[in-house]
Amino acid sequence: MALSDNRELKQFASQALVDLPVEGGKVIYKGAFIGLDGTTGYAQPLTAGDTFVGVAYAKADNSAGSSGDITVRAHQAIDIVHTLSGVTQADVGALVYASADDTLTLTATSNSRVGRVVAVEGSNLARVRIQPTFSI
Repeated sequence: MALSDNRELKQFASQALVDLPVEGGKVIYKGAFIGLDGTTGYAQPLTAGDTFVGVAYAKADNSAGSSGDITVRAHQAIDIVHTLSGVTQADVGALVYASADDTLTLTATSNSRVGRVVAVEGSNLARVRIQPTFSI
């Protein structure tokens, strides 16, 4: 039966923000796309082909540490406005990929899936719903 009044739903913040152990010798900047190192499983600034795990909530500097010495807090369910070269209104709903910790693209080949276009905000600018593949 359809709702006829407001309702409260149980929500779990851990689905939106998570703390992930950082690869030794790495710095992850606030706002960076985060990937998992395919060999170690530790978080690092995303490189094309990594498993995408979120967007850095704050800087995590493990440049002088060993893997797992610190964690990075990551948004795993968030809408962001970001440069997306060539995006048009026809791309709303399209999958979005990252090729680096600061670059989004509509090209899947060799890149990391990060979410979908939910709106076009301007020329080469899109609102992207971020959601790691494993959480879908």
